[in-house]
Amino acid sequence: EFRSRKFLNPTSYIKVKNECLQRLVCDHFDTLKNECNELITREDFDALRNMYKLLVPTPIGTSYMVERLQQNIAAIGHEKIHSL
Repeated sequence: EFRSRKFLNPTSYIKVKNECLQRLVCDHFDTLKNECNELITREDFDALRNMYKLLVPTPIGTSYMVERLQQNIAAIGHEKIHSL
């Protein structure tokens, strides 16, 4: 971010940022979804926090991540209730 602000024309910064998001995050969304499932299962909250930061500015957003977290929380809750 610093380099693009320093070396590029200010009007180019947003274009470069959007292109980077598209190529580095959106184009690899299926891989990120698979990894998200693993992170939720392992309850690796530090890695999930980093993934959230990656997904927030994208048009895809965090809807998949939130949905999977809700499913996992519900499953854990059901397991706890059944073990009583």
